Amino acid sequence: MSRTRTPSPQPYEIGMCRVCGCTDDDGCPPPGCWWPPGGLHTICSACAELDPAAKAARRAQAIDALWQRIEDQQEAVLSLKARRDRLVELERREAS
Repeated sequence: MSRTRTPSPQPYEIGMCRVCGCTDDDGCPPPGCWWPPGGLHTICSACAELDPAAKAARRAQAIDALWQRIEDQQEAVLSLKARRDRLVELERREAS
């Protein structure tokens, strides 16, 4: 059985997977593998799904993104509350 590597959609450097040992010239069995974007070309896409360190890094990125969305929503809510307070104050001034 020949081993093939699916071409990466992004430019990459030559590397070797620290888990299975595949390289650019000797990739994983079909359907193949690639170097995940943003990586150091030390773990292929097939092994990244199994590697605890890679999973932990993806989980940490997801948590960071979630916290950023929460912070953005909090800022939006505070902005809306400040706008509401200004409108209420304007209505009070007009009523008096």
